[in-house]
Amino acid sequence: MKLRRFRLAGGAGITALGVFALALVPRLIYLAQLGGAPGGRLLYLDAQYYAEQAARILGGDWILGLRPFEMAPLYPFLLAGAVSLVGWDFQALRLIQMVLGAAGCAATGLAGRRLFGPGAGFAAGLLAAGAGPLIFEEGNLLKEGPATGLLGLFLWGLAAVETTETAGDSSDRRAAGAGSLKLLLLGALLGAIVLLREQLLIAGAVLTLAIAWRRRRGGWSRAWQGAGAFGLGLLLPILPVTARNLAVGGEWVLLTTSGGESFYMGNGPQANGFYSPPPFVRLDPKLEHEDFLIEASRREGRRLRPAESSRYWFREALSSLAADPGRAVRLYLRKLRILLASGYPEDNYSFSLYRRWCPILSFLPGFGVLIPLALAGLAIGWRRADRLVLIFGAAIGAALLPFFVFGRFRLPLIPWLALFGGLVVARAAAALRERRRRELAAVVLITLLMLGAQRTIGLEPKPAPFFENIFLLHVAEQRQDFQGMERIGRGLLAELEAHPRSFGSRRAELRAEALLAIGRARIQTGRAGSGLEALRRSYRARPRADVAAAIVGLESKLVSPAAAERSAAAAVADFPADSYLRLQWAELLSARGAPQRARAQLEAAARIAPGDPAVQFEVARRLGSGPAARAALDRFLALKPEERDSPAVTALREQQR
Repeated sequence: MKLRRFRLAGGAGITALGVFALALVPRLIYLAQLGGAPGGRLLYLDAQYYAEQAARILGGDWILGLRPFEMAPLYPFLLAGAVSLVGWDFQALRLIQMVLGAAGCAATGLAGRRLFGPGAGFAAGLLAAGAGPLIFEEGNLLKEGPATGLLGLFLWGLAAVETTETAGDSSDRRAAGAGSLKLLLLGALLGAIVLLREQLLIAGAVLTLAIAWRRRRGGWSRAWQGAGAFGLGLLLPILPVTARNLAVGGEWVLLTTSGGESFYMGNGPQANGFYSPPPFVRLDPKLEHEDFLIEASRREGRRLRPAESSRYWFREALSSLAADPGRAVRLYLRKLRILLASGYPEDNYSFSLYRRWCPILSFLPGFGVLIPLALAGLAIGWRRADRLVLIFGAAIGAALLPFFVFGRFRLPLIPWLALFGGLVVARAAAALRERRRRELAAVVLITLLMLGAQRTIGLEPKPAPFFENIFLLHVAEQRQDFQGMERIGRGLLAELEAHPRSFGSRRAELRAEALLAIGRARIQTGRAGSGLEALRRSYRARPRADVAAAIVGLESKLVSPAAAERSAAAAVADFPADSYLRLQWAELLSARGAPQRARAQLEAAARIAPGDPAVQFEVARRLGSGPAARAALDRFLALKPEERDSPAVTALREQQR
């Protein structure tokens, strides 16, 4: 009877179901707390970018524009699919991600079971299930949560393939063929994950070579057959993205054009290991790629294409590293320290703020527990560990070092860390249960040494209350707490004045952000005049096209059309490639009796944005008739063929006859 109970408790199905159920508990608690949090409904930076792309997909724009992808492309499609099921219900969307995350924890437990036995597998699943950073990111509409859940599934498959092949007869051709098929499918799974987290392509390439080396004992023919199957599978999900980039952008771009930009931010002269963009880049994912493109074009003296810009910044980063090898070594050691640290370098959503709003996050383990446990597990069990799993985890970490380190960038390490952490927990539990005091003392001592090493070596980010307050500004605006917006904005300005050297090259941009918030708050509370002045000060601190458009609109109402027209002309001079500013200027020129000048700006807007259907339709509508109007309408219909018989298009065609 006891033997039967042991077998039942050690069954793979029981491990998976147990871990899955236990993983849901903290996730559901966090979800409930998040629903009432002040920032619980805020779409911010990358999350807003993905939501806008998902909305475009749901609206029929399946190719997402006429440029190569700038960010990993799969998540907006996953988000669009989820929205088609539950709508824009943030709690329901988060629940879908958390269920996937719980399944990934269960798969991590199964991988640990394959590699180290039932106890270690269950402990590994529990460590992944309770990882606070993972639960936090699953609650954000960002790609890292789903990517990490799928990585748990990948590790299970990798462990299963290797343990099966190791136990089998390498000379059996049928078995070898089945193994290659499994590797093909496993590579395809990792290829799909790469479409969520691009840096994992580096880990995939390393793993492909490792598979060849691992299988060499059965002959190099068998080795390259397995590596080729895995590499082909890895490329299968990626090649359609490459083909799409070539078709719409006319450039060979494997995945995205942001690789060179990220490499420059991680290695350029301003790099410090954390997210540290150069001064010409705005802190907005919808703008930063264009900022890099504009600056590269300015330096080269011609308009570069996105892939050319990416290559330019890659070369610039390499030049910066080569110019000072000592700095390069110090920089990479610093990145390694950040990678090993217990803290959570923040970028989009503030982990520290959400811990205040959602208390459960304060009780869940993070990298300060997972990394020391995993290092202890490596020290104890590296001889037993599968070499492919070891290499893959090391490759994930190494793939981060050429770039910069966010807290969420380290998330893909969690399933791998949990595997080796689970081994330590299982060994300690077994030693305690069987009263092997020396073994227990050795395991505890090694773990404490690793914990001390992490605390000594790990480089924690400095607290940045200013950036927390920037986030709170957006929360207040989303909640329409305009008095709070102005209060926080004034506090930010005071902090900037009190510490003028604390923010480096970002000071002007942060000042502009605070003034913009103050201006918006005043406008919303009936003080448009003082709000306009705050917007002007914001624009002087950091020119932005959207702020310029707001200033022009307010001046046309509060000052005079002539003043607004002058401001529009100045804004177009600052942002000659902004088609919407040209549309705004054309409207003012038309109202002031300058139809020819207005027509010139409309035609310029059409040339600048050939892939923007809204601009093309507006140009066609305003021009009314003539070749330029017909050409704009034709471009609109090429982009939106489903609108061919709509009443608005029919009316325009009648107008053009």
